[in-house]
Amino acid sequence: MKRSIELEQPSDSDEEEYEEMSTQKLKKIIDEGGLSQTTTTQLLGIFVKKVDERDAKLAGKAVQSTSGTDVPTSRLKAVRDAVKARISFEGKDEDMVQDPGFKQAMESLKENPITTMFKGVILPVLWDIKRSRLGFHDPTPFKKCPRGNDVYKCQVDFCWIDEKSPKWNYCVTHSSSQIYFVQDITSNTTTVAIIHPQVSKINGYTDKELNKYSKSATAKTHAISVYNYMELNKKADLRSFQNLNYSTESLLAGEGNHHNKVAMSMMTMMHNSVCHVEDRVKFINQEIIFRNSDGFQKDFFEKLRKVLELNKFIFKITGEKKSTTILPQSLVPTVSYPKLPSSYLARDNNTGEIYSGLRYGMERGRGVASIGHKRSKKTGLTGFDKSQIKRIYQFAHPRADLIKDNNSYTRFSVDEKNIHEEMKIQAHRIETLGHISSLFAQMLGLKINGHDIIFLCQKYQHFDDSFSEVLLNEVFGYMYGEVLAIDIPIVAKDDKGELIWKFLM
Repeated sequence: MKRSIELEQPSDSDEEEYEEMSTQKLKKIIDEGGLSQTTTTQLLGIFVKKVDERDAKLAGKAVQSTSGTDVPTSRLKAVRDAVKARISFEGKDEDMVQDPGFKQAMESLKENPITTMFKGVILPVLWDIKRSRLGFHDPTPFKKCPRGNDVYKCQVDFCWIDEKSPKWNYCVTHSSSQIYFVQDITSNTTTVAIIHPQVSKINGYTDKELNKYSKSATAKTHAISVYNYMELNKKADLRSFQNLNYSTESLLAGEGNHHNKVAMSMMTMMHNSVCHVEDRVKFINQEIIFRNSDGFQKDFFEKLRKVLELNKFIFKITGEKKSTTILPQSLVPTVSYPKLPSSYLARDNNTGEIYSGLRYGMERGRGVASIGHKRSKKTGLTGFDKSQIKRIYQFAHPRADLIKDNNSYTRFSVDEKNIHEEMKIQAHRIETLGHISSLFAQMLGLKINGHDIIFLCQKYQHFDDSFSEVLLNEVFGYMYGEVLAIDIPIVAKDDKGELIWKFLM
């Protein structure tokens, strides 16, 4: 039976011990510094999640104490509920705007006004006749609108989020999407990023605006890797070398830019494994999302292969067979430590389900996988047969013996934390190779024991220098029983140092 994947699932690389810490302890560790950017970002994510969970619990108690019914969580949803009550609509929310009673109620608002209250503010319901759009008036004054403002619903029937503006007609999620491929022209290393501003502009973004956006609070929330890069490189100057625009219609049809971001990551890793040091490419983006909770974007694998082949990266299954039961000795050292960082693989030969993960907590006796899968309500490994989850890699750190018996990361000395961090990074890189192995396998039409591959992960961590064709084939061979040959072009930029890779819609 196929398992669905929830967006709320934890990162594929959860830190068990961090998850158990109080917000105060987490803040202290973050403030002390000394951790890698990747770990710091993960800690911040866990910290924010804990604060949100705490606030949600407090809000839940407040709601429960005042009412026995569900309380709307936004102004527009309060308006929706008021309209539903007026027309006695009992169907699904997304069907309400198509109900005959809805239009009749909207066209008679002057004679029979509808109002609702949200957080103590009375909101009269509005109807934009020209655009056939439901909205409301919020009388709350603010600087530019002393009499309040009119707010309208996103044009998509099932969406109950405010539209960005009458010019766009849609909310942030359903508005047309603008993607920018940029390069830092001040860097001696070819340094690139993919930027997806949260709010589109009718005439697009200029380079100056992209630089400003990359330093903004919005970027700090939605593009932390780019934001951090700009913080560390104050003189950075991002210049766009390609941009793509996705219409609302194409986004609703399931299209998107995941294939380009994955391709950029893959090409960077592969290119850096064969080129001279001075010719390397740095890809700023770190978190590479390759699928949504409801599956891959439309034609993802076909588009991914087209982009790779357009840039002369050619893939072929050689026909040589590898064992999927005997783990290559190069992956796991002779002596391994259950409590120290390692990579694992979950594979079900009876269904085709597969999952690559990372465990780096200090807890013992809870299996091979990350404990985050047990704490969350539903993840990619929910219900997975534990006997099918195997540790596949642990870095043979020459000083691992110094920390093998410690039960708490927080009690480590700085030197011991460095050992743990070095082991974690190496294991994380193998996890990433596991992820791209599964993406390669699906792109090339491979199967697991005759079953279509059901890849249960959603994202991976990018490393500029994590790729090794030899190591990839150790991982790929164990996962899929095949050997993958890749033609990797050495040239990635022109005489001016500008990236020559191209990307497709």
